[in-house]
Amino acid sequence: MVQIRGKYFNGTLTLQERVSSEMPLEVIVIFPDLEAKEEAPLDMSGFGFARAQVILKDFKGSFTETLLEERRQSR
Repeated sequence: MVQIRGKYFNGTLTLQERVSSEMPLEVIVIFPDLEAKEEAPLDMSGFGFARAQVILKDFKGSFTETLLEERRQSR
């Protein structure tokens, strides 16, 4: 593995050195100055089967179809 520094700005990556290759190369880009966005952990303390039944008592649809539709929309 070869490490080369560069700069990224507005969708353009500029490397500080040239790399010679006779074929396409796979690359990994790491942004050391940016923090990864961490999602808050799921709080399971207030969850319970009985509570879920109460919340969903009026739900008349298909859970499977609802889940699939939610996943389709989040793409």
